[in-house]
Amino acid sequence: MSVRIELAGRVRLEAPGTVVEGSGFPGRQGRLAFAYLALEGRTVGRGELAAAVWGDALPRSWERDLSAVVSKLRALLTPTGVSIPGGGTDYRLELPPGAAVDVVAASADLVAARSALAAGVPGEAVAAADRAAAVARRDLLPGLHAPWVDEQREGLRRLLRRALEVRADAAAAGGDVGAALRDAAELVALDPYRETGYARLIRLELRAGNRAEALRVHERCRRLLADDLGVAPGPEVEAAYLDALRADVAGPGPPVPGTTPFVGRRAELGRLADELAAAAGGTTRVALVTGEAGMASPGWWPSSAGPTPMA
Repeated sequence: MSVRIELAGRVRLEAPGTVVEGSGFPGRQGRLAFAYLALEGRTVGRGELAAAVWGDALPRSWERDLSAVVSKLRALLTPTGVSIPGGGTDYRLELPPGAAVDVVAASADLVAARSALAAGVPGEAVAAADRAAAVARRDLLPGLHAPWVDEQREGLRRLLRRALEVRADAAAAGGDVGAALRDAAELVALDPYRETGYARLIRLELRAGNRAEALRVHERCRRLLADDLGVAPGPEVEAAYLDALRADVAGPGPPVPGTTPFVGRRAELGRLADELAAAAGGTTRVALVTGEAGMASPGWWPSSAGPTPMA
């Protein structure tokens, strides 16, 4: 068994014949110093490591205190094959061959997933993205608090979103639309203001043959952005929305002789589709389209605008 360091979900070091976790580390300062060195994977200066451990609340005797923390870590790590070499003003965590840090490995898995998807190997992409997502779902350094910890946690949340994006696309490429839909739905739940998630979910619902659900997703996105941010969905969401509209009106067969195809009404069709999506979501809607033949644009009275005029 090689050395494995876990920082997501718990702080744990596992080596042949040795396991260190929780109170086995020299206090909060010891866990922070160990985690910082493990995540950075490089040599850091004494002042940088002290800032990672104490932040702005540096004790007056921080140099002596930091030396004591590092000395305790060195003694603890000796049986594991992990070391903090040197005795000067710089520190690094030296790992034996084959050792792995879970968060670092998750980033590598995401890169592998993207490469496999680009190479047209969706099964490998799904497996690698799944490994990355499994780590990214866990709470990083639970119970520890510092500005750099918050930044690392946000980075892990971004990694989870990217892993789910790759896994959804890879699952869809492999024909497992159901799995792709679950990942896309999780993406929307994780970041409800990220429009790319809605666009992906709309297209996947269409691929699954769920046009009404695709319209509901668009309506949910439109309302959220309008109510909370005062903006409309961007081009990517609207392009997916238009695909949903075309999925309904495309392929009706050739025009009846003596008639003209219904053209030049994209805006009107869009508004009708909004009402349809609202109705599909359980809200009673009434729309009346009127106008003489050949008019530039039909009359429009959605139920939300007030009483519906009599035709």
